[in-house]
Amino acid sequence: MQFRPTGPTPRGPDGAGRVPAGPSCASTGVDGPGTRFVLFVSGCPLRCLYCANPDTWRLRDGKVTRVDEVMAEIAKYRTFVITSGGGVTITGGEPLLQPRFTGAVLRRCKDMGLHTSLDTSGFLGPERTTRCWPTPTWCCSTSSPSTPAPIGG
Repeated sequence: MQFRPTGPTPRGPDGAGRVPAGPSCASTGVDGPGTRFVLFVSGCPLRCLYCANPDTWRLRDGKVTRVDEVMAEIAKYRTFVITSGGGVTITGGEPLLQPRFTGAVLRRCKDMGLHTSLDTSGFLGPERTTRCWPTPTWCCSTSSPSTPAPIGG
């Protein structure tokens, strides 16, 4: 699956975000419980040597994509994801560089009855996390040994 934005930069209550040109995917493993729809977003202030997604580092390289486009793609997988005990994980890059977009996708996923996970470095601090997503379902933060690894509930 690949998101193809249409027209100029979208505007609206949920705004838009930047996602890599490559596809997001369904996966199993460390992205959260069950089978996940994994949404990759563009932009990260870190340059970790162990980064699995260096193609997501530069925000400007991402394609402008409306929240409605992302949600239409997620909706195609809703039944399968719920049946498998999974949900949606937003990762990157650093999703908290795009808090409005990330928060809108997370809220709309919750409205669809989907479990949500946020994969963040934690580099931008807990304030950015709670502003974007005040009631996390599951959040993985890996910025430092002093940051708890799963946070939320």
